[in-house]
Amino acid sequence: MGKRGLRRKILCGILLPLMTGIIITGVIAAVPLYVEYPKWLDNYIDDMTYSQGVALLNMSEYMALAGSYSVIQYSANLMIIAGALIDKYNQKQLKTKPYFDDSNNYVNGQLFDLKQSFPPGYDSSTNKSYEAAVWYLNPYQIFPQQLSTQSLLNLKSSAIFDSFLRPIASIGKIRPWYFAQDYIGWSSDGLFYSNPSQYSGFIVYRDYSGKCVYNLHRPPQFDPRCRPWYQDTKNATNKTAAILTEPYLFTNTNNLGQTACRGIWISSAMQAAVCIDYYLDTIETHIINSLKNTSSYCYSLDTTGKVVLHPNLNRNNPTIPSIQQLEFGSNPDQDEVDYFTNEILPKFSKNESSLGNYYKNGEKMIIAVSPINLRMTFSQSIMTHYLSIGIVTPESQVYEKIDGLKDDCQNMMYIETGIFAGVLVLIALLCWYMTQNIASSIVAPIDKLLEILERLVNHDLGLDIKEQYTPGPPEMETLYEVFDRLRLVLKLKDTDNFKQETHAIMNYSQALSLYSTFGNKKAMEMCYLELGNIHLRNHQYLEAATSYYNSYQLAQQIEGFSEKLLAKRKSQTARAMMLARVKTEEAINLFEEALEFYRKEPNSPEIVFCLIDYAEGLLADFRNPEAALDEAQSLLEKRPVDSLQDILMQRQKYYLGVHLQNQSKTMFAADLFLSCIEDYQYFDPAIRKQSIKRLISIFESQRLPVDELNAALTTVEERQQDIVIAMDTKLGSSYMHANLKTFIKDIVDPKDRLSIINFDDSCRILFNLTKRLSKDIKFPEYKLRKEKRVLLDGIAEAYKQIIACNFYFEDSYLENDTQNHQWVIVITDGEEKGSNIKLEKLEKIIRSTPANLVVLSVNSHSFGRNLLNELVKMTKRGILMDTVYEDLESSFKKLAAYVCPFKIFLKN
Repeated sequence: MGKRGLRRKILCGILLPLMTGIIITGVIAAVPLYVEYPKWLDNYIDDMTYSQGVALLNMSEYMALAGSYSVIQYSANLMIIAGALIDKYNQKQLKTKPYFDDSNNYVNGQLFDLKQSFPPGYDSSTNKSYEAAVWYLNPYQIFPQQLSTQSLLNLKSSAIFDSFLRPIASIGKIRPWYFAQDYIGWSSDGLFYSNPSQYSGFIVYRDYSGKCVYNLHRPPQFDPRCRPWYQDTKNATNKTAAILTEPYLFTNTNNLGQTACRGIWISSAMQAAVCIDYYLDTIETHIINSLKNTSSYCYSLDTTGKVVLHPNLNRNNPTIPSIQQLEFGSNPDQDEVDYFTNEILPKFSKNESSLGNYYKNGEKMIIAVSPINLRMTFSQSIMTHYLSIGIVTPESQVYEKIDGLKDDCQNMMYIETGIFAGVLVLIALLCWYMTQNIASSIVAPIDKLLEILERLVNHDLGLDIKEQYTPGPPEMETLYEVFDRLRLVLKLKDTDNFKQETHAIMNYSQALSLYSTFGNKKAMEMCYLELGNIHLRNHQYLEAATSYYNSYQLAQQIEGFSEKLLAKRKSQTARAMMLARVKTEEAINLFEEALEFYRKEPNSPEIVFCLIDYAEGLLADFRNPEAALDEAQSLLEKRPVDSLQDILMQRQKYYLGVHLQNQSKTMFAADLFLSCIEDYQYFDPAIRKQSIKRLISIFESQRLPVDELNAALTTVEERQQDIVIAMDTKLGSSYMHANLKTFIKDIVDPKDRLSIINFDDSCRILFNLTKRLSKDIKFPEYKLRKEKRVLLDGIAEAYKQIIACNFYFEDSYLENDTQNHQWVIVITDGEEKGSNIKLEKLEKIIRSTPANLVVLSVNSHSFGRNLLNELVKMTKRGILMDTVYEDLESSFKKLAAYVCPFKIFLKN
């Protein structure tokens, strides 16, 4: 269907039903909405306005009820119980054990403050003990035996009372944010007894301005009879009731709190006051947090108008401001303050809930006040009004929300939003049904193709596009085929898809399918060639022969294909066929045709390669290769001596040795294999490895020792490596860095671990011994020349990298077979000045690890060279390699050859 047909289908199937439904629904809903909705809205607003005031008052009552069961009531209950128990004891209704040892229950507070005596169970992390109490009388009586008879009796009674006061104090251990301490203050002598034992400031001077007569004779002027809690308890009208003090700042913790006390009376005289301190932080936090994230807040006053809780109250200030100061600030409107004082403040002294309002900084506030009644005696029916709580909220916030809601509802009515609600489900189902049909036929396949395209753009080239096919019009199937070909083209552009041989085989096979579709013979020839190379490397000779043969056949069909390359294809195909031992006669003919072409260019090394490959194939087919090898030797003797000459001579001798070994001419074969190993400056690692293996088999057949040969074979076996490079920054020029990067690229595989260290006056680790994740290594530039050259420290740091990343085995078999090859490569000019490590310690470190030390000495100093030479001799394959700056490229190649004899053509 064309673009116009698709557009018409969408309009008819979706837009027309949608619009028709909206219009019909609007007509149906408009009549009742315009008639009844305004009346409903006005009634609803009136109910909401009334409910806001009721809700605010209910909230204040709920919070007042919660306050009645808060830590304040909890503390009062504890003192009621404690006082009753002490009364029972004084009335001889509670008996104690006659052998009771009260001295284990306490420690002198002054000695504790001076850290001269610690109670049982003392915890140094909290500086407290809940297993013992502290007592204090005056600074001159710190031991019980110094006390008078009455004071000693008071101390013993305190220890007895401690049996039920200590569990009360222990609540503070479980919930430290509630209770501070409980204590007893005695009337007769001013003895103070407190639990838990903690620092109480008995050695701190306090100025009471002479208001209390007891303090005049009690330096440093601490007497419980001068404390407010004692005076409030003494002045209480109900002798058996608990009392609460006004909030004040605790002297030993500097936290705002209150004290609940109960007097101990004998007849009409108060014997002592037993009290508990509790913090107001918790109740204040709970009350204030209950209105968090709202415009409302609350505060609490006692019946005299004193502030107990307020959001603006500073709990660390010993002076508690008035509610007017906290509520109206430092520059209030006096009329607002007077109205608050006369109309609102009296509500806090009444034992009833009420609503009110006042102005604060010009804004009208609504306040709901509710009383907090506490039970201060054992009587269940007697409740005392101690506090009141008020919740304040701006009136504008209440009515603003209501007015805003009304405006929103009216706007909704005007734009007739409610028209669409009644039939929205019907319209949605209709649209969904129509859209589903369209998507299944047209839109869904298009969306799937767009998703596939996005994944291809993001290089998700492993996607099987044909499996993603969504049924649709026949034209869509063609598009999926086009996208699949596009995926193959994108995969061929990315060289990373051909690095792993398994992936490479699969990708070349898919590319062949694509190129065959388009008839691209040149690309097909290249794919068959690469497949043949992969199979040959993996010794899959039959598969290699098939791939090379297909490549050769296509090369013949390509117009303008180079004769030299065609001869190469013949040689490659023939070699694989003979190694696979299939169609050997045809393979020999192909070799002869290739040699016929190469003999026209006798100076080309290709003829030697072809002759040696021919000899290898003849050996595989159990034929005589001497003619081919003799011709190859004759040509090689005429070539100039270079690295390629060495490699080709090795191969020629190796295959000749194999031929002689097959003829049981073992000694001659052994000489040739030995020559492959020792007589050439450069060697092919594969030939070297095979030569060693054949020598081992010959030596074993003659019952000769093969230890050295096994060691040599281990050297050329490929194994993971740990390489640490330490370089003097003085040598770190751009030329040095370029050659060093090439060296690292040559010797380090992704499975190897690498670390690089720079040193001058100190050592810097560029990165630790890990697998190299980044292909490009950046070296920092150091422009400042340093006086110190800590060469020995640099070597030690390099060996620490090896030690940190390896486990060593004393068993040599495990070391040879399980350990990575480990190398420490040092690049220096031999200058050493100022290293911290001693030479003897460095030598011990080097001997303790199997890592080989290799030093590239650049323009070295003679004294430094001698030292380094001694160090490298301590390692199994250590070597000192001298070079000059101008010959760095060649030196790094030699060094790579020495370190990695299994990766490249190497120098002996």
